[in-house]
Amino acid sequence: YSGVGNENTGRDFAIWNESAGTVHVVIDVLGYFRKPDNYALSCTQHSASITSIGTGFLSVAPPSCPTGRTRTGLLCDTTSSTSTLNAVGYGHSDACEWSTTTNGSSYSATSVCCALP
Repeated sequence: YSGVGNENTGRDFAIWNESAGTVHVVIDVLGYFRKPDNYALSCTQHSASITSIGTGFLSVAPPSCPTGRTRTGLLCDTTSSTSTLNAVGYGHSDACEWSTTTNGSSYSATSVCCALP
């Protein structure tokens, strides 16, 4: 008598053999996947944005990540077709910085926040 099963603890897994003779056991785990409790690719995005009211230099700092998450990326975006992205994370702490020649455009900085194992 042989078996494979879960010991009802949520994590323990057992393979047993209660045979008087020799037994060959083949175990196929191909295709089995159990996501870890804190899966590294569990990410969310959090944005901060402003609307420009003039021309010149503009900086947008992204929001902090929620507790238990780490910033793994920074996305910079604008609705302006005449602005130039000068730097990401340069001069100001983790900020998107533009030079703009128009006003009334929207600018945003987005934090990509992931739960890391």
